[in-house]
Amino acid sequence: MPLSRRLFRRHRHERQLPDRALLRQAWGQDLYFSAPLQFVPGLDGPQLDALRGRFAVLASGEGDWENIGESWRMAEVLGAKGIPNRVDNWGPQWPHEWPTWHRMLPQYLRELT
Repeated sequence: MPLSRRLFRRHRHERQLPDRALLRQAWGQDLYFSAPLQFVPGLDGPQLDALRGRFAVLASGEGDWENIGESWRMAEVLGAKGIPNRVDNWGPQWPHEWPTWHRMLPQYLRELT
């Protein structure tokens, strides 16, 4: 059984996925649990309690391939569940590329450790 399935048991929100049969056939629970905008709204119990004790940093640029609106959507979902978080907007000069992540990682490691 995949780790994601052991950690997050099936819950009521899962049935709201579009084209669920296709997702089950192609990827199943692994795809569902890799999409927090899908499963976090229905999350409860000890898994939710554990996440409420964490802090999520959603770092995003606004360069090519970036949509900071998705980070803000995730922040809203997390906040609605009582999970502390923040969005860090690095701006349009930071594309979705290795040099950006290379710059981001040391900053967040210092902050979070």
